[in-house]
Amino acid sequence: MLQWVEMTRKDTGLYKNFQPQTYRLTLDANKGRLVIDGRKMGPPSHRLTLHQKGLKIGGATVTRLDKKGETEYRVARINHLPTFEQVRLHTKEVLYPGIYRIALSYELSPEKTQSLKNLKANTPRRDLVPCIDEPEAWAGTSFEIK
Repeated sequence: MLQWVEMTRKDTGLYKNFQPQTYRLTLDANKGRLVIDGRKMGPPSHRLTLHQKGLKIGGATVTRLDKKGETEYRVARINHLPTFEQVRLHTKEVLYPGIYRIALSYELSPEKTQSLKNLKANTPRRDLVPCIDEPEAWAGTSFEIK
């Protein structure tokens, strides 16, 4: 007997590795600067992964915030994965669990810039903002646009 099993793309569960708490987006013409504060979870690794669709991240910094102060990690490479709708930020240094600040800069088309100005705080849009857009991640975050 032959059975057909429908295969779906396995959910990678980005929320289990990085839990965002705040998103602060600053728009300047067609350029966006996004700062995400959140907690890295899971085992130590060399990367942080966010959802995105059709965005080109031009620059990024990763900063660890702890009781010793701020430690900035150099982003060695930025990988855009269109089939997974992700962007991966790779560092040379190991990223241990803790509180981190991710700062991203990217360009937007005029249409996307206008859509961002009308974005509601509780609706994630990976085509407008690099984010973790799983429901549990978006429920506990604050989002502001300047």
